[in-house]
Amino acid sequence: MNTKGEKYPNSANLNAGTDFPYTVLDVIDDVMSPRQNEGFRIMHWHDDLQFIFVWDGVVELWTLAESLRIAPGEGAFINRGVIHRVGRDGPCHYTSLLFPERFLWFYPECPAQALVERIVGNDALAVLKLAPQTPWEKRALDTLRELAALRRDGMASDEEYAYRVLVLLARTWLEIATNIEPTRRAGADVRRARVRDALSFMEARYSEALSLSDLADAAHVSVSELGRDFRACLGTTPWRYLTEYRLGRAARLLRATKLPVATVAARTGFASPSHFGKLFRERTGLSPRAYRAAK
Repeated sequence: MNTKGEKYPNSANLNAGTDFPYTVLDVIDDVMSPRQNEGFRIMHWHDDLQFIFVWDGVVELWTLAESLRIAPGEGAFINRGVIHRVGRDGPCHYTSLLFPERFLWFYPECPAQALVERIVGNDALAVLKLAPQTPWEKRALDTLRELAALRRDGMASDEEYAYRVLVLLARTWLEIATNIEPTRRAGADVRRARVRDALSFMEARYSEALSLSDLADAAHVSVSELGRDFRACLGTTPWRYLTEYRLGRAARLLRATKLPVATVAARTGFASPSHFGKLFRERTGLSPRAYRAAK
């Protein structure tokens, strides 16, 4: 998998540390329920495995290596540790499921664990789109739809909920593991390498006053070429990505510290507290102070 270091945020499982670390996130347009600690659409990664099921609209999924469009009734698997970003093309509703790989083991040293380890962490299968084109994909999607609907249908309070989730996860995984043979990809191309260089630069120096020329120089290309690279690899522009990244870092500071809002703005690269407040409200629906109070 891609090397993450501290450059990309680890979007933690909201239920990590509980006796059932399974998280269901329902997302309508840009509103996530329950609200995730990193709700901004920037590149991030999970220690857990992730399934997505799309109810309405089109989800756009980007990694540093590829992009996918996922239509209603379709789904996707995102492997552990994969750096990715989830967006949308217009109004959209999807459900995201996060869970640790041990959910699929049954018990430690179980022979079935081989069906998990063959795929989990395999950089030849970072993401997998599921579309109803083959019988096994239809079966997997039917099970995934049932999983995604449990919370919507009020099953979370059912004493059998955890067991139902584990059975459906295992059933979905069995379809994938017995029908997919990961094939190792060739190394990253020049375009992805340039994007990684720009990301590394902006994520190391986001608190400074940066220009598009600074980002392009870090990637050793022109400003226009870098824009094309970002649109091709990440579906966004360099400046929009930098703004989202800064807002995400600001959200962390608002939650974790008591620093004045003006100080948070300055530390995350915003020259004007008022401009920061405007952008933050546009992205979250809350002012920085209200966001902090709601944590």
